[in-house]
Amino acid sequence: MADSQSHTATSNDSQEGNSMPKDAQTIAAILKETGVANYEPRVINHLLEFSYRYITDILEDAKLYSNHAGNSVISKEDIKLAIQTKLNHSFTTPPPKDFLVDLARQKNTTTLPTLKNYTGARLPPDRYCLTSVNYRLKDQSSMHKKPYWQSASEAASFRNAAGKQSTVGVKRKWRDDEEY
Repeated sequence: MADSQSHTATSNDSQEGNSMPKDAQTIAAILKETGVANYEPRVINHLLEFSYRYITDILEDAKLYSNHAGNSVISKEDIKLAIQTKLNHSFTTPPPKDFLVDLARQKNTTTLPTLKNYTGARLPPDRYCLTSVNYRLKDQSSMHKKPYWQSASEAASFRNAAGKQSTVGVKRKWRDDEEY
């Protein structure tokens, strides 16, 4: 899907560029100079939004520094200070590669615990699973009793052809059931 919507820098860009704002043309030129040939058109909008937000924040901070110093005009030093504080607070530099290599070597010296040999899927205890049994079969002796939800005529309808009551049945657990 991204390939069908991707943008390819061609000679037709100069004709398209006339309909784009000047800042968008500048971003497209930067992408072209850095060797980015295929990109989605939204990339330019995202980069424009980021640059506008970044520049606005820098200028607002520089204005605050200028007002704090008692100046009515923003100076070059105020902008440098605003950029430096933005870099210190918003963007972090990655740790040196040597530090990361040493840290990885140190972590990799500890051995991993051995896995227990299980067959099948590893599941938590039955009381936490929905796979546990939520019913039980009735005993042979209790099958001859009339269930509390049946009347005498319903009990007669459950008798088999030989006139005996069925000996196999499933009983679900109910809150008000006294047999459980």
